[in-house]
Amino acid sequence: MHSNGEATCARLGAPASSTEREVLQVLYRDHEKRVRSLCRRLLRDPSAAEDVTHETFLSVQRYLANADEGERLALLYRIARNHCCKIIRESKTRARHLARRGALEWHDSPDTPALSCLAKQELGQLSKQTQRILMLACAAGMTQKEIARYLGISRRTVVYRLSELRSGE
Repeated sequence: MHSNGEATCARLGAPASSTEREVLQVLYRDHEKRVRSLCRRLLRDPSAAEDVTHETFLSVQRYLANADEGERLALLYRIARNHCCKIIRESKTRARHLARRGALEWHDSPDTPALSCLAKQELGQLSKQTQRILMLACAAGMTQKEIARYLGISRRTVVYRLSELRSGE
């Protein structure tokens, strides 16, 4: 009998090496619910969130061999967010096209999930460590203590980096 993670890996088209398969199983087991939750928040569509969650794990397996343990989780959430942003962009493009044809009225709101897509340009200006901390805090919903433990840094460093972001430094 296969565990849920093994069955999922089989459905996803498991990576070639057993180590990569094990890493993917652990990522899926430990983070599938959080990834799906992130996708639901961004897309506001449970069905689309389910699809993007599976696409995320399909995509992340390609990078497992080249990512160290500290990068895997940030990579997972970055891929999920990027898949969501792509869907949001595509849906906005379709909506604008329909609006031009008079099929519906389009209102662009600043609180839309697409705002997070624009923010990723700003993320590129942050240090890798700060990017990871931000992704784990915002996208994964991890506590400061969980982030510190996962990244192997002190909780004080996590607090410091987050306070830098809040102050705009």
